[in-house]
Amino acid sequence: MKFDKLVEAYMEVVNENFESAVNKIESKFDVVTSWDVIEHVRNPREFLRLANKLMFPGGVIALSTIDIDSWFPKLLKRNWPWIMEMHLYYFGNKTLERMLTEEGFEVVEVAPYRHYASLKYAFKKLCSILPPLIANNFVKLDIFIPNFIIPITLGDIKIYIACKR
Repeated sequence: MKFDKLVEAYMEVVNENFESAVNKIESKFDVVTSWDVIEHVRNPREFLRLANKLMFPGGVIALSTIDIDSWFPKLLKRNWPWIMEMHLYYFGNKTLERMLTEEGFEVVEVAPYRHYASLKYAFKKLCSILPPLIANNFVKLDIFIPNFIIPITLGDIKIYIACKR
């Protein structure tokens, strides 16, 4: 069976926001994932409650989000590149772990999350945190920066793995 037919046979795509979609989904799931999403939702607690509702007991939720209490944001303060309007929430050391526990999950693992980005993108992000006079000169050097992918782990993004109780 071709892949697209396999997906069609086993997967229903719901194209709407999570809060509305949950009430229309009749299936239960073994795994729910959310990569770099929870900091964007209006009510993270409700988001976790709804994810829990979709899962079988013992199911796993895996999510990643930014950690404002790690060394990198503390060092950069207002210049930390993830301070932006689209982020509605910033989670600290134990905040999300506590929220997961309160919403019926047992936290199994919390670990640094590795992103992959182009060296050119990382260079531009570095330039954005420099004072403008320095940044304006440095950013011109980006024509010499190769555009290959590198792993980036600064400790300011974490992955959380939890099981539904």
